[in-house]
Amino acid sequence: MENIDRIKIKQVLSSRMSNSNWEFVSRFIIQKFDYILENLIKDVQAGKRFTPKIKDVFRAFQICDHNDLKVVMVGQDPYPHVFDNTTTADGLAFSCSHTEREQPSLRYMFDEIQNTVASDYAHDEEGLYLRDCNLERWAKQGVLLLNTALTTQVGKVGMHYEVWRSFITELIDYIDNEFSNIVFVFMGNKAQSFNKSINKNTKAVKNHIINVTHPASAAYRNQRWDSKNMFNDINLHLENAGKTKIIW
Repeated sequence: MENIDRIKIKQVLSSRMSNSNWEFVSRFIIQKFDYILENLIKDVQAGKRFTPKIKDVFRAFQICDHNDLKVVMVGQDPYPHVFDNTTTADGLAFSCSHTEREQPSLRYMFDEIQNTVASDYAHDEEGLYLRDCNLERWAKQGVLLLNTALTTQVGKVGMHYEVWRSFITELIDYIDNEFSNIVFVFMGNKAQSFNKSINKNTKAVKNHIINVTHPASAAYRNQRWDSKNMFNDINLHLENAGKTKIIW
């Protein structure tokens, strides 16, 4: 582990932002990523694996182009599981394309879409909502799928919240100041702790905030998740702002 080339890691991760126009993230990786990277390296040196893989940590920004941003959806932290040496987390919050095993949080989200908006969208041959675990299709439409921490230790939740807090805080402040009519969706108490600064700037057009519980909490209690009709709410706000709705 002593031979880890930290500079090269940062350069590679930063360069992957070039096609999606996230200069803010690219600058952060080069100038401020050292603290986070050192914490990840310490975990590995202590025999602790982290997830997702380093190449996928900023993948949400690679898929969701800066210029197409419409929705910022903030969850908790990445899926901590590994199956057959494959990480469940793929760099997009809630997405699990590596294993295609529908995780509880995503299952509850799909159920809600199927119950509230799926009649407008794609169906399989049997007329059911397409429950594809790869959420790139959302990200490519302008949905930035984030967690309050972009990594966690394998097998454990909530291990890297403080490591990522500064980045997530700066990112949300940046988006709020640079964009108008963005829909922010904060899912759960951890995510909602980051919404205090939104709309405190002086621009005329404000951003829209949706606060809901995290679907994992409903899954844990085996209860129905109260999404507050968020998928329709998102599209209603986008439509009112003259933007194209998301095809969930």
